[in-house]
This record gives sequence, structure tokens and C-alpha cells, in this order.
Amino acid sequence: MGLLNDSLDSFVQENVDYMNVWEVEKSIDLTSWRLWLASNPQYCIYIVAIYLAALLGGQRLMKDRKPLELQFLLTFWNIGLAVFNGIALTRTLPELVNVLSEDNGFHQSVCSR
Repeated sequence: MGLLNDSLDSFVQENVDYMNVWEVEKSIDLTSWRLWLASNPQYCIYIVAIYLAALLGGQRLMKDRKPLELQFLLTFWNIGLAVFNGIALTRTLPELVNVLSEDNGFHQSVCSR
């Protein structure tokens, strides 16, 4: 457990000068979530199993049925994904640019936290 705490301490960075940290990001206790997930990995397996069962079961259920008309819903789903991806880009691009601009940046971006 000591190794996990050491790696988490080096991972959490509270003040960065190349990016504005949002208030919602400051209010989330990532360390406790990471520790909980590290001590309860079975939940990831459960979630994946449920997802695969729903995916495969849904395919089997719809195999001989008429396709559902979901154009309206799919349009909003795709708009939501585009907005999410735009927000994710604004949060990850400054970090990537900062890491790549340092000495040995590409190696650091791939091989370390």
C-alpha cells in the first residue's frame, strides 16, 4: 500500500501555471477515489460484465426485429459526445503541450505519470 500512496502523491498536482484548474476539479478528492478503486477492483469487472451482457443480449434480441427509429436521440447523443470531446480537449491539450515541451518530453508523456 505504501507504493500506491507514493505513486498517488506524485500524481496529484494542485497548482499548475499553464492551465486554469476549475473549481469542480478542486472539489473532487481523487486520492480517495483512487484508493477505493485500488482496493475494490472487482467492481470494474462487474461493470464490464454487465456492459458486455447488455451489448450481446441487445444484439441477440434485435437480430430478427425491425430497426428502431432513433435518429432524434442519436443526434442529441452525438452532439453531447462532441461537446464532451471539446471539453476534454481543453483539459488535456495544455497538459500534453507542457509535458512535450520539457526535456525528454515524449518519453515522459508515455512512460511516466
